[in-house]
Amino acid sequence: MEKYVPVLLSFAMQVVLFFAGRFHVHITDKFTRVLISSTYLGADIIAIYALGGLSRQEGNPQSIAFFWAPFLLIHLGGQDTITAFKMEDKNAWLTRSGKLLFYAVLAVFVFFNSIGRHKELLLAGIFMFATGFIKYFTRSWSLKWGSFESIENSTIRHMYEIQLPEASNGSNMTYYDYVLTALNSMLQIHDIFAARSLRSTANSESEDEEIVESEEAARSVREDEEAVELEKATRSVDIDQEIVEQKEYKILIKDDEVVEPKENKISTENDEAIQSTGNNTPIEGDEEVQLEGDEISIENRKAELEKIIIETIIKPELSLVQLQLGMMYDDLYTKALLLRKKGGIALRFIAISTSIVAFALFLSTEKRRYSKVDIAVTMSLFIGELLLEVCAVLIFMMSPWTWAWLKVRKYNWLACFSWYLFSSRIGWPENRPRWSNSMGQYNCVNRLVGISPPTSCTPKIMTYLRNIANKVGAKEISWINKLIHTGYVKTDRDTMERVVFGLYGLMNEVDGQDTEYLEWRYVGSFLEQIQDVLTADFGTALLMMHMVTEVFLRQYPGNHSLVDVCRKLSNYMIYLLVNHPSMLPLNTSAISSIKTAERMFQRRTNDISDVEHYKNIHDSLLVGDQPEGDGVLDELVEMWVRVLLYSAGKSRAELHVEQLASGGELITFAWLLMAKNDCGDSRMKRIQITNFSPRDESDDCYDLPMKEGHAFHIVHRSEVDIQRD
Repeated sequence: MEKYVPVLLSFAMQVVLFFAGRFHVHITDKFTRVLISSTYLGADIIAIYALGGLSRQEGNPQSIAFFWAPFLLIHLGGQDTITAFKMEDKNAWLTRSGKLLFYAVLAVFVFFNSIGRHKELLLAGIFMFATGFIKYFTRSWSLKWGSFESIENSTIRHMYEIQLPEASNGSNMTYYDYVLTALNSMLQIHDIFAARSLRSTANSESEDEEIVESEEAARSVREDEEAVELEKATRSVDIDQEIVEQKEYKILIKDDEVVEPKENKISTENDEAIQSTGNNTPIEGDEEVQLEGDEISIENRKAELEKIIIETIIKPELSLVQLQLGMMYDDLYTKALLLRKKGGIALRFIAISTSIVAFALFLSTEKRRYSKVDIAVTMSLFIGELLLEVCAVLIFMMSPWTWAWLKVRKYNWLACFSWYLFSSRIGWPENRPRWSNSMGQYNCVNRLVGISPPTSCTPKIMTYLRNIANKVGAKEISWINKLIHTGYVKTDRDTMERVVFGLYGLMNEVDGQDTEYLEWRYVGSFLEQIQDVLTADFGTALLMMHMVTEVFLRQYPGNHSLVDVCRKLSNYMIYLLVNHPSMLPLNTSAISSIKTAERMFQRRTNDISDVEHYKNIHDSLLVGDQPEGDGVLDELVEMWVRVLLYSAGKSRAELHVEQLASGGELITFAWLLMAKNDCGDSRMKRIQITNFSPRDESDDCYDLPMKEGHAFHIVHRSEVDIQRD
């Protein structure tokens, strides 16, 4: 049994990695994540241990164990669906390749040290070694080409320069069009992830400038096409063309609502008169609508217009970014790039062919002198390897790049089969996100009170772990507290739409199309109080905003949609502060910020679970008019959306490349969305936290049309009073 268990366990691990590699980015359960990562880390160790065990089986003429050495080499070559679990594995590709070479030499030694008594298996073994060496080479190749160095140096950039048909735009876009548009845009996405920044653009060669210009021209064409689609859709719901002029970007987004600019305001007759005449011409003059029915008509038109924008702009943008993140993950952390090259496809064909030939030779070999258990294990390894190869071919066929390649070359039947696999339930249907689609959650208030998130393990286990942490003095931010209080939730569509709406509203301000900044009627006093903290200690400001938000949300029922979105965004930003502080523009350490905020939270009472304590914090920090309705909730959601966008704009590309290993974060989604719209620190439109933040003058030496906006345009209350007077 000693020689069987390691070999079979190694094969079982490869099966787990093959299927888990496709879906692990969607898994939020902590135990399952740990299990998959342990399997990835342990697969090579088990294979090496098994090789060592086989080397001790020499001299037994009835044992076929030596023949399993090339199978273990194949296992060390890894699976197509996952070549690395972290970017560190990719960046250390040279070291890993050296280790793999050593293991290959060990496998050859084990095999040829025993082949003298088993001449009949020599040819089959050579064919299996050919398969193993090909697997080995492809893994090393994938590690090298998927490293951040290769991305940054544009080593693989040429692989995205393909000619594909143009997709339709607007409200008529189907999943087919989304995929085609995503494929056509992958060159731009590669450049974004390669951190081709403003500086590199300014210093690039002329041919790079031509590429940028062509991309801008293509983007302009797409925007014009979207404008036409939106204009048609606007007419279909009887909204006058003068209300929305898409070419001049007259759609303004404030407080997550679509509003009409002042120059577009109109007065109308009542709805019945309009419908009876079938005329949509506005009445001359600028009188404001006084009748209640007319006000309802205007509100209905705004709602219809907002619906149109969601269908024609927001929904396509969401679908495209999710597809682009998924395709980038495939290129970085699987063998997808290899299988887009003719050489890679040829190697895969040779590997499958040599496996089949080796299996046929083994079946034709006289095997009476070998034990039945050895033969059964060998047959299992052969059949299992061939089945995995068949599954790998199916994975290759359901790739969007394979579908596009077949379609361009007019292999219509194969292209239809590839599209069927890709869009079916076993592939990536439209309703299945291609990125993690999850948000980490860390509620600092719940941590202080002692409440575990609902996505954690059972309460008994959490209580037990918390008691241990308290006894050993692990109350600070540590891996124990992270494990106990970190949870995950699905990213709902409302949250995603708010992020996109928030970005477009912010871009309107940056471009000067919206001359009126958000007033922050309800949380403006609070923002004014912490404006210096926002600039000097962003982490502490985050925690202050988080505590105020959590205290206020406790006044609302848990099933309120805005409450849910607001709490998710608030908890997510604290999750980043605790678990991924490098992704935030922090001025001090995360631990220091958390300690400062905790002291502020605790200093007013000894009993932190006291309900009155929350009210004290609320009254002392949230100053201003008490809201009626959902006005304050809208502002709180917008506040957190802008904090997310500001943080995303300040983050670095290599951090998002690393996060793609686990499917990407919401901040990665926001960062890519901003970069596509030329927004962020490495682009032409910069976002500062407030209008009092010091301006970054490091780019003044570049003669480029820079624009700058602010997440929070803070107006002091005295100035507001003067303006009102």
